Amino acid sequence: MAEEYIAYPVEIKVISQKGYCGQGHKVGEEWVWTFELGNPKTPDICPSVLPAMYRNLWLLSFGGTFAWPTPDGDTCHIVCPDPYNPVIFELKRLKDAESHVRYSH
Repeated sequence: MAEEYIAYPVEIKVISQKGYCGQGHKVGEEWVWTFELGNPKTPDICPSVLPAMYRNLWLLSFGGTFAWPTPDGDTCHIVCPDPYNPVIFELKRLKDAESHVRYSH
């Protein structure tokens, strides 16, 4: 019997930016990360913060849950690694999006 998986899109939004961001990120910027088998679509986000958010993008995309409390289970916050000029990103699983993808194997 084949198992079925759903890959949800994840909205990424800049919710706070202090100091100088070398990548130029500003509050209100938004992207949507989507998974395609063998080819996840990575948005044009600072390469320093992508490693920090990547595991959470996968977790949210495939319906996982966090080991710590979150406001709704579908949202988390990631802070860029620059402690002097922090940018905070919100990642939100888009459960109701029609663009989710079903996989089976």
